[in-house]
Formats: sequence, C-alpha cells, structure tokens
Amino acid sequence: MFLRIALTVFVSLGLTALATSALAKGPYDGSKPLICTTHESDSCIEDEECVGGDADDVSLPEFVRINIGAKKIEILDEGRTGQTTTIRTVERVGAFTILQGIENGRGWTFLINDEGETVLTVTGDGVGWVAFGDCTTL
Repeated sequence: MFLRIALTVFVSLGLTALATSALAKGPYDGSKPLICTTHESDSCIEDEECVGGDADDVSLPEFVRINIGAKKIEILDEGRTGQTTTIRTVERVGAFTILQGIENGRGWTFLINDEGETVLTVTGDGVGWVAFGDCTTL
C-alpha cells in the first residue's frame, strides 16, 4: 500500500516534467532503470467497440520498473508487485527505444522516446490494448 501511495504522489508531483529533464539530455542508453506510468488506456475486442479508461480499467499495469540491462519489466501495482516479464528485443531507432516481448500468448511493444513519453501496445487473438504514459530514470 505504501508503494502505491508513494508512486501516486510521485506521479502527481509531475512525472512528465521529471521525465523530460531526465531523458532529454541525450539519447537514452538503457544503463539506468526506468519507472514508467500510464495515464490513458484503451482496450479493443474484435467486432466490439473500444473502451477507454485508466490502466486498471483495461487490465494493464499502472506502474512498472524497466531494467533494460537485466531485460526485465516488473509491475509495481499493488497486488501485482513482483510480477515480471522478459524483454526479448531492445532496439534503438532514431529518438526511440523500442522494447518487445511475449507474455501469455500475447505480443507487446513498449516505445519510449527521448523525452520520456511512452506508448505500450499489447496484442492477442482478437484483442488489443494501447496505453500512453511517461517514464523517468531512477
């Protein structure tokens, strides 16, 4: 509970501004872990209308720690703390760091630009999710 409160306060104090100052100094090289949060999400099911909301509304994590060196993403949400997924590929393209992986039969891509803005997409059989957020270095 304390971690969730601390992370919520951290976000409310301006994660976007911190991400901009932390990552805008040059290309992100992956040497430091990141803390990322989502602030807008959508879930789409084939032949149905998409539903928007926050991360919890569409079953995506709200807070994650990304450790590119260890090739791990750890969920920091209350009740899911410690759940991890493996980063299978890391690629640097222009001003973007692109992470990809597979979890439970679904593919995911996490795109992070040098200003710390992120887009997470998750796709499965007839279903897809997209979340927008921000990251900052620890």
